[in-house]
Amino acid sequence: EPAIITFLRDIRERKAAEAADRALRRSEQGFRRLIEAAPDAVAVQRDDLLVYVNPAFVALYGRPFDQVVQRRVTEFVHADDRQRLTEYHQRSLAGSTPPSAIEYRILDADGQVVNVETSSLPIEDSSGPALLDFTRDITERKLLQTHLALRDRMAMLGMLAAGVAHEINNPLAYAALNVDAIVRTSRCAARMVPGRRTASPI
Repeated sequence: EPAIITFLRDIRERKAAEAADRALRRSEQGFRRLIEAAPDAVAVQRDDLLVYVNPAFVALYGRPFDQVVQRRVTEFVHADDRQRLTEYHQRSLAGSTPPSAIEYRILDADGQVVNVETSSLPIEDSSGPALLDFTRDITERKLLQTHLALRDRMAMLGMLAAGVAHEINNPLAYAALNVDAIVRTSRCAARMVPGRRTASPI
């Protein structure tokens, strides 16, 4: 007799994997949209090379995307700060606890110095360990700190000058009183000498 042979296969695991994959892609897309719109510069480093940067990073460093990706971030850092930043990244990648943020200077495309602050987090993806960097421009904050420090120094200098003036005025006032007493004593003595004319007032 003709018959139909049916093979049934349990695909629940495959469906679950596909659902997880879709959820992961949605999560990655949402994360990418979030990072692309972030006001701070965001970058991913792997093997000391920049593998991803967001538009804010491109704007901060003043260079187009293709001139930044696959290059070392230290290439854009002030020469005096490169070693310190490299050590910070190494500690971050090793999982030790570096300072919450590091301040250093970068050079934009015009060679202008920009003060920035970076926080780095170790991450892991399908390609291996990497660093996620969040960087912001703190040039205005540094200028404000310098201005406030200068104002504090000027205030301290004013207080010091006032103290010095006070210390000088006291002996001067004492000396002036003594000179006045000497003058009065001299006038009295001149009047008392017989045969001398009274001294004219000084």
